[in-house]
Amino acid sequence: LNDKKKCYHIYDDTKEDGLLFRKGLDLIFVDKIDDADFILACTPFVNMNPIDYIPILEKAVERDIIMYCANPDFETVVKNNTKKIFCMGAIAEIYTRMGGKVIIQGKPENEIYVETTKSFKLDKKRTIAIGDSIFHDIKGANNFSVDSILVKSGIHKESKIINILCKNHQISPTYLINDFSI
Repeated sequence: LNDKKKCYHIYDDTKEDGLLFRKGLDLIFVDKIDDADFILACTPFVNMNPIDYIPILEKAVERDIIMYCANPDFETVVKNNTKKIFCMGAIAEIYTRMGGKVIIQGKPENEIYVETTKSFKLDKKRTIAIGDSIFHDIKGANNFSVDSILVKSGIHKESKIINILCKNHQISPTYLINDFSI
């Protein structure tokens, strides 16, 4: 008898890192949600919009399947494209609102910071988190009690919107910058 868990893996198979998410996982990957024990949500399927996930999520809710969301960002922007692209956090939020159970594996959850800083002594007073997402990067920094820089050229481009979001959700970046590049 095979005791391996069956995973319905949501990922973009057109990107080189798509299958890297599976590396080291001792699981059986299935193509149908009806065969799955859980969902691993990494990156959106190519050419699918959030509404296209509803039939999959309905079946998952019926079967009481847990979703592990590896990228809880709601949206992102990519170079040379001004259009926002949805991320798995948006799908996880839809699933939660439908009654599904989601376990977040990333920002803004405090555990991601604790886990990534276990191997060295961190001086939080000398640490700063940089990101373009109020709800993930900045909220995560707030949760972990470190300073933060919100990059305004990312997903939240308008200062007026930034101020409203921060006030309404009680999330505060320490600093704001217009752009960030390496």
